Amino acid sequence: MHPNFFTRGSREDFARLVQDALSKAAVQSDGARVLSLARIFAFGGDGHTSLNVLQAGSAVLRMPIGLRWFDDGLWIVSIQPTLARFLGKRVKMVQAIDVEQAHQKLLPWVAYENDNWARVGTQSLLTLPEALEAAEIVKPGDTIRYTLEDGNTFETAAGPFTVVAGPQLARPKNPLYTRYNNFNYWFEYLADSRCYYIQYSRCVETATLPMLSFVQELFEFYRTNEARRAIFDLRLNPGGDSKVIQPLLLAFDEAVNAGIRIPLACIVSRRTYSSGILNAIDLKRRGAALIGEPMGGNPSGFGEVRTITLPNSRLSGSYSTRRFDVPGFPEPQVPVDVPVAFESRHYFEDLDPLLEAALKYTERQ
Repeated sequence: MHPNFFTRGSREDFARLVQDALSKAAVQSDGARVLSLARIFAFGGDGHTSLNVLQAGSAVLRMPIGLRWFDDGLWIVSIQPTLARFLGKRVKMVQAIDVEQAHQKLLPWVAYENDNWARVGTQSLLTLPEALEAAEIVKPGDTIRYTLEDGNTFETAAGPFTVVAGPQLARPKNPLYTRYNNFNYWFEYLADSRCYYIQYSRCVETATLPMLSFVQELFEFYRTNEARRAIFDLRLNPGGDSKVIQPLLLAFDEAVNAGIRIPLACIVSRRTYSSGILNAIDLKRRGAALIGEPMGGNPSGFGEVRTITLPNSRLSGSYSTRRFDVPGFPEPQVPVDVPVAFESRHYFEDLDPLLEAALKYTERQ
């Protein structure tokens, strides 16, 4: 059972929400009913208590377009081939509503703790016609119209999900953070900088490469290459088990105790969440500077997540069972030591200002 589901609304408000969903269910599409369930899960204001409307088996309709919030607005990152000329364009309006207003209207369907994580949710909902109808951004049956910053408009509707995606460059740079995203953790030695780059993209132990084996290989490599600094990249880490990284942290502790000084930095973003945030705090306590964007959740909050399967739809949802408080971090968000914006041009030009900032920071230490 959730330890305190009614942090943003009363039991009476929740009962009215459930009753409203029940009264509409008979005339709704399957997708609209899934969105009603997602709103019920999201009522508690806990990012861990949620229902993914795009999970396998969901009937929610989706348009062949991908949107993403950057620090400079909402941009098209994928789109159906016939509209490929609009790839990489900034969206200003959905139907007759400004995208910031649309973002606000969609928040009741997002399980979030701060606006950084909320935008990860609304960028998907802005491509779902049934979500746009539920938020009264469009009328039932409307073709969805997007208006771009340059004044162009286009219309699209739910259909076959075939898209072209950006960035598309004649000479791709393939920044480090985009590589091996199917790996939970990996490292690279940046010889020119004499720096370890350690990407930790999920707090999940890899069965074929346990963390202890990873640490052994990392430090064997260290003994022959004399790295002067280390950068941990947690920008893509949505969480998992916060204890998985402990052997790596203990190995760095032992190095420090042996008199080895290794300046540390930790890259974070709005997609760093849950145990990813806790591990960023672990690194900060060891002297690492947090570099990048404000993270997607709060240090203290709900967790120890369990899964529930809904009996009729067979969809899976998640819910928290415990409240956690992190000593020393009373603020709603963990402050970033070196704020770095990640804008659309960085994405579409294959640039990585966060890693550049981390390298400059550790070079000065």
